[in-house]
Amino acid sequence: MGQSVPLVCQDWANTKAAYHFFSNDRVSEADILAGHFQSIRDRLPPPLKVSFLCCTTQPSLPISARNQKRSASPRA
Repeated sequence: MGQSVPLVCQDWANTKAAYHFFSNDRVSEADILAGHFQSIRDRLPPPLKVSFLCCTTQPSLPISARNQKRSASPRA
């Protein structure tokens, strides 16, 4: 990693082939890396599914009406 193309390719034939490949307009970086990214996705565990429960219940009576209703009830 971080080496020059001729050093990594080790001989002139491989270096020439690498430069020829790099100059090919029909091949993009995304095409080259697509297989790599797909293999990473295949190795990852499935996404975690989390459910959140939320209480959205609202009282049907205003607070003052509830207090009056509660105080008007007989105690047992």
